[in-house]
Amino acid sequence: MLSEQATNYNLATMPSGIDEPPRKACMRCASTSIKAGHNIAAANAVISDARPQLVFMFAALEWFKDPVALTQVADAWPQALCFGCSTAGEISGTAVDDGTLSLLAIGFDSPDARIEWSKAEVPGGRDSYSAGAALAGGIPAEGLRHALVIAPGTDLNGSALIDGLRSVLPDDCTLSGGLAGDAGTFAGTYQLTPAGVGARTAFIIGFYGRSLDIRGACEGGWKPFGPARKATRAKGNVLYELDGEPALAIYKKYLGDYAADLPGSALLFPFETRSALRERTGILRTILAIDEVQGSLTFAGSIEEGGYLTLMHASTDSLALAAMGAARSLGDSGAGPKALLAISCVGRKLVMGARTEEEAEGLADVMGPQTAIAGFYSNGEICGEDLKACSLHNQTMTVTIFGEIPGGP
Repeated sequence: MLSEQATNYNLATMPSGIDEPPRKACMRCASTSIKAGHNIAAANAVISDARPQLVFMFAALEWFKDPVALTQVADAWPQALCFGCSTAGEISGTAVDDGTLSLLAIGFDSPDARIEWSKAEVPGGRDSYSAGAALAGGIPAEGLRHALVIAPGTDLNGSALIDGLRSVLPDDCTLSGGLAGDAGTFAGTYQLTPAGVGARTAFIIGFYGRSLDIRGACEGGWKPFGPARKATRAKGNVLYELDGEPALAIYKKYLGDYAADLPGSALLFPFETRSALRERTGILRTILAIDEVQGSLTFAGSIEEGGYLTLMHASTDSLALAAMGAARSLGDSGAGPKALLAISCVGRKLVMGARTEEEAEGLADVMGPQTAIAGFYSNGEICGEDLKACSLHNQTMTVTIFGEIPGGP
């Protein structure tokens, strides 16, 4: 069964506790992080200074094992809607940490700015499409500028989820987001909405208002190696055969010594999907699970039977440069404060190791000091130039920038 909940808030008219004269649109934003049991008061002060109406909260799994702690932090901003999820690592400014709570606060000043949100339960992977349709149906289509989606990072077909979203969302809106992380264990994730914490909850946030400037972009930085092999038997997000042989056996042969550490080591060697004509798609797929009995591989998104797959690899330098490229792809966002939500794949973190912070540092170098940056390492990313092109990605740095047009209504 799927359940939905929708809420509408006009961001400009929610109480801030401070009387101010009318002014042109100028977004308020801030980012910081909290280490368990430490600097809570200081972090609360940073977020409170932004007088937020929307706060993203991305935290390590241990925070969700005691949701009371998350609730107590969120209680510091009673006027704000709080959303978030569990992670495989937290991004805050130029820092990448494990075990922390990363916070990104946003407040729009324009009187026409508002958000609406909806949530749906996703019992299992087969419910992915219907959950996407339910989410999109829980928010109004008229005036929708951008939709942000966070969904469970296990037992979910991200491609089907997006297809469900696309079946309902208006064609002229844009879409971004990601799948929650769980420290690379692929055992289960948590998602946070104003209604509480759920292990199988997905949510969508719709942004409305002519003054809002919200865009997304992503880049990978991975390179192919080995021949393209045909997906001779696949169904949904499960691949059974490559070139007529069990997919798992072929994959293990390529991995060599890394095969002993499956499925975790699969994060280091994703596949790129290719068309039936072997044309590159730019879409990577990460293996979430293996089945020794069936010899199959389960991916985060769908695999096209009859299409081709090529193994990929990357270096730390290529991944760091790709992160900067994603930020540059956002284009000129003008002057004034901005908030950047960064969602990077857990596989990139494993490849980069001790140099993982170079991704966050690259984003900060491109975006400049007026941009508050926060985010998380995920089990999948959602991005596309427009709704039609939006896809489930793996192994990318996906960025969404939030701003207001100067002089807007």
